[in-house]
Amino acid sequence: MAKKSPLRPRKATRANRFRVWFERGVLGVMMTVVAWVVERRLLKVLRSGTSSKKELEKAEREERRARAATPAEREAGVGPGAEGGESSGS
Repeated sequence: MAKKSPLRPRKATRANRFRVWFERGVLGVMMTVVAWVVERRLLKVLRSGTSSKKELEKAEREERRARAATPAEREAGVGPGAEGGESSGS
């Protein structure tokens, strides 16, 4: 049987060391750029979080108002979901 070649060379050549150094440098720069972009976007979302919180509270209030509709309106088919042929009582 032929001897299996090792995954890592036993003796690192000068060209191989330069290639590894270059790959690590490029990957390091790329990871730094990605982290910087993600951090900027995250901070932007966190800073503008107050406006989205207000929108969420507004949507919750509107949902509560829709639920507080009188039972007669729901039975008559007035409101969301009435067009789909869904029956609410039976």
